[in-house]
Amino acid sequence: MEEITIDAAALKQVQQRILSALREGVPRGMFHLPQRDRHLLMIATDLIQKSGQFPHYRFTFYHQGKGEGTDTCAITFIRDGSPSP
Repeated sequence: MEEITIDAAALKQVQQRILSALREGVPRGMFHLPQRDRHLLMIATDLIQKSGQFPHYRFTFYHQGKGEGTDTCAITFIRDGSPSP
């Protein structure tokens, strides 16, 4: 089993960057990090979603970011009722 270590300061920084967009009312967005930080992004997103602060947003985690060979991971967030692009 792989041991996963998450730096608390890095986790808080990622959460704050995502929360900033949500608090500003951004209806939809995508957030990328390098693939090596996939656990960090997944946990940060999970904590935000489970906090219940933003019940009108849906989050989707991508183990591989958008684009072939990008070596990134990503999340998308969409506010309920947002028009499609």
